[in-house]
Amino acid sequence: GKGDRVIISRRNDVIPYLEEVLEHKGKKFPIPAKCPSCDHATEVEGKFLICPNDGCKALYLGNLQKWIVKNEIMDISYATIEKLFQAGLVVKPSDFYTFSAKDFAKLDRLGEKSAKKLLDQLHSKMEIDLPTFIGGLNMSSFSNSQCEKLVDAGYDTIEKLLGLNEDKLCKIPGIKEKIAKKIVDGLNQKRDVIDELLAVGIKVKKPVKVVIKKDSDKLAGMSFVFTGA
Repeated sequence: GKGDRVIISRRNDVIPYLEEVLEHKGKKFPIPAKCPSCDHATEVEGKFLICPNDGCKALYLGNLQKWIVKNEIMDISYATIEKLFQAGLVVKPSDFYTFSAKDFAKLDRLGEKSAKKLLDQLHSKMEIDLPTFIGGLNMSSFSNSQCEKLVDAGYDTIEKLLGLNEDKLCKIPGIKEKIAKKIVDGLNQKRDVIDELLAVGIKVKKPVKVVIKKDSDKLAGMSFVFTGA
């Protein structure tokens, strides 16, 4: 609750963890019953509070931001994405690749030179790997790491992923029935988005397996951890 006294520890290097509430002072924060963006009733999904409205403005903006973040396009802020959305220039990820520097410069007061630089950055990343592509689609329970499991199991193209069903997914280690259903449903729901991205020229790279030659067993049984850049 607001004003409570608590003990916090530092875990996993930097993540704060609530160990204990020492003194209860304030009221607990109420769980929002309605989405602040579209006023639709919220739902609890696992440990997340979600808005289930597919037409919610915030969901569209979240989808656009996810695509930009996953593809590491550094010069487009959330505020810029919101302006593009409000102007009707960008509603879905494929729209990022269809407007001109002139439109962008006028809208965001960037100047045409800066706008062109930003668009050059977008178009320089037209060829991306499958996990990045999937991660950028903002699907529930289908992250980069989940996609990497499927790639390791031989489903290494977008066509193979779209041909998956729940039975095939449940045979892959680490994929349970509930997750399998979410993956299949998510891919079906994003089918148009996927087709539109491919239509504007996005190419999904097939992963290249790296074969490491082993010269000795000197490092057998040892673990190494690397952190930072």
